[in-house]
Amino acid sequence: MGLHDWFTYAYARARGFRWVIDDHASLMYRQHGENQVGVNAGWAAFGWRAKQVLNGWGLAQARLIATQVGLHDDAFVRRWSRGGRWQTLRLAFQASQCRRRPRDRVLFALSCLALTIVGWK
Repeated sequence: MGLHDWFTYAYARARGFRWVIDDHASLMYRQHGENQVGVNAGWAAFGWRAKQVLNGWGLAQARLIATQVGLHDDAFVRRWSRGGRWQTLRLAFQASQCRRRPRDRVLFALSCLALTIVGWK
């Protein structure tokens, strides 16, 4: 599992820790050539992320992290984590439970709809 920021957030949420998103940067974040995901800027980054979405990588990572933080038996996680077109379609309509910003909700829903068409495991 290489997405330590996703893991940290999931761990905090799973344990009921208070999580605040504010406008003050209190942590230095360093981009480098070996970043697994990297900054989301430009067409090359968009193309790479689109490929990752269409092969199910993001949801597979989310499934792995859910298992690592002890949420594999959570009803919400169980509904989508087995993969399958109907489960992914349903997840598209639950984007508001998965993303905070409206733009990210729309992109998440569109990603799930794309996965509904191509499938993932």
